[in-house]
Amino acid sequence: MKAASDVPAEIEKRARQTSIVIVTESHERSEHRGFSTSTATRLRPLRYDTLALEALSPSMPGTPVQYLASFVQHPR
Repeated sequence: MKAASDVPAEIEKRARQTSIVIVTESHERSEHRGFSTSTATRLRPLRYDTLALEALSPSMPGTPVQYLASFVQHPR
């Protein structure tokens, strides 16, 4: 079993051998969207230039910071 830190490298390695990468996420876990964002960023230099999303909506006004998506809390 791969360590969690090896997952992005493994996705990138396998992406070099195909033309599509599908990442699934839990809608209740905002950090999964952050993982998807970082994966898309990592794959861009490999000529992956299309991102399809199932659903995306902004946070409600007044949402406590701890419940905001990780990529909103820490954009870089």
